[in-house]
Amino acid sequence: MDSMSIIVRSDVIDEESALQLFLEQANRIMETPEEELPTTILALPNLFPEFEDWNDFTTALEEDLDEGGALEEVGEHVLIAAFHPDFSFAGLAAEEKVLNYEKRAPIPVINLLRTQAIDRGIEKGVDAASIADHNEEALLEEGLEQVAETFASLSDSEPPGQPDA
Repeated sequence: MDSMSIIVRSDVIDEESALQLFLEQANRIMETPEEELPTTILALPNLFPEFEDWNDFTTALEEDLDEGGALEEVGEHVLIAAFHPDFSFAGLAAEEKVLNYEKRAPIPVINLLRTQAIDRGIEKGVDAASIADHNEEALLEEGLEQVAETFASLSDSEPPGQPDA
């Protein structure tokens, strides 16, 4: 199996160009055998530096991909996982703030995943909830200070949100 496609596009700075790139790459995944292109990562360093804007965009994209959405046909083949430097789950207690790092990346990223690969994993007994539980346990065990320090080392800037965020 060939490796995934990683596309870094600093020229994508607005919702229209991001959606156009997403659709181009989603179509590429749908037209290319999985053995040649298992997944695509879109790294978009200049798109929506504010988390709230990113969250609005990716939430709308997920809704469009769902059944009955404007992009339902694409959603039958492609799912997304979105990551942002300032990702923040609402309502976390102070000791749980480290869990925000499960959905953080040094720059905004959208991972295009093939639905058939997800379905195969489920058929083989892979449980998404158990993966999430494992990630949560690992982050809590590592602790906010260590995770924030490691995250900062991946980026040229200070860790978004700092450890108290």
